Amino acid sequence: MASPQRATDRKARDIFALALGERNSNAEEKSTGDETTVLVAGSKQAGKSTIIHRFLDRSSEGPKPTLALEYTYGRKSRANDMGKDIVHIWELGGGTASIELMESVATVNSIETMKCVLVLDLSKPAELWGTLKTMLGALKSRVERISSDLISKDSVVPQQLKKKAWEALGEGHPDKDTLDPIPIPIVIVGTKYDLFQDFEPEQRKVICKTLRFVAHMNGASILFASDKDEGMLSRCKRMFNALAFNGASSRSVVLDYDKPLIVPAGTDTLSQIGTPSLLNDELRKQGIRNPIDLWQAAYEQYFPPANGGDTQLPADPCADKTYVEQPVDDMRAQKSEELERYKRQADRRARELAIKHANKASKGSSKSGKPRKPSKPSKPDGSKSKSRRNFGSSAAKAEPVVTEIE
Repeated sequence: MASPQRATDRKARDIFALALGERNSNAEEKSTGDETTVLVAGSKQAGKSTIIHRFLDRSSEGPKPTLALEYTYGRKSRANDMGKDIVHIWELGGGTASIELMESVATVNSIETMKCVLVLDLSKPAELWGTLKTMLGALKSRVERISSDLISKDSVVPQQLKKKAWEALGEGHPDKDTLDPIPIPIVIVGTKYDLFQDFEPEQRKVICKTLRFVAHMNGASILFASDKDEGMLSRCKRMFNALAFNGASSRSVVLDYDKPLIVPAGTDTLSQIGTPSLLNDELRKQGIRNPIDLWQAAYEQYFPPANGGDTQLPADPCADKTYVEQPVDDMRAQKSEELERYKRQADRRARELAIKHANKASKGSSKSGKPRKPSKPSKPDGSKSKSRRNFGSSAAKAEPVVTEIE
């Protein structure tokens, strides 16, 4: 029979273990929260970093040019100290030249909570269509491939994403039979509105109608912004906050091309957008049936695509003083010097070998004025002919081209 003292000690240990377990359970509950992935992509130097810094309240830090794909994150405390929600922010730099890196962000693990902010430079309409079409096409293709992989594994995620996309548009939308929404939330942000508003009225109208059509067909929202306008920046921050932490988005709607557009997904219609603006009727006579192709042709009548444009590779970042790291730069300079030395040695030895072969050829042709006799065929017993022995000896004298890095 256990003594009263031992029973008391065991009871105390049990109560302590219960309290400790409850504390750990509460700590784990408080530390967990929702996680979201936001991909920010679009035109080069369109203000992607500015939008991210504004959202993270880092406006005092001057944004640096983005190299390839950069990561940052934000956290937001829940009510009643019940943990923190986390947003993983990936910024894709270089315009469409780095489009392949999108696959590193859109994965099987992230697709369920992924959002996209597509930033377009309104001040460069000649590059706008190419960037818009390339980015949306790559994003749609990537999501479809991931969905196919998930469906093959009997996952319900693709169906859930499609259902959410249609819920955002509205199950009873009048254009439901025409739309083909990308099953992740997308916001198209048109930046540098301060420069865009100086365009001719007809040019502004063409750009706004084209953006509205493409966004509507893909189930995306539109928001115009300018880093010169505090109100627009605040509105852009609220939009980003709603995406990052699954908050309620604004339902304000502005469709007037003389004002900054605000078009939440599902609030536009094809009848409100109208038909493409054509400079002439030649496009109608060509019988273009695909609506996207017709809108592209009409847009490019006003704004012919720029040569190269946003598909050009960015400048060499190693020459940019913004990214100076002395130990790395010193090592790179040393390796560059070794590479140049290697190239010079290889060129010198290649020239020496070419001169040696040229001298041998000239000596062989100037031994006599008589034509050279053809060599005799090889003997049946397999013995080598004189000419065969000469060839072997000359080959043995030739020095192999071997270079070393000093």
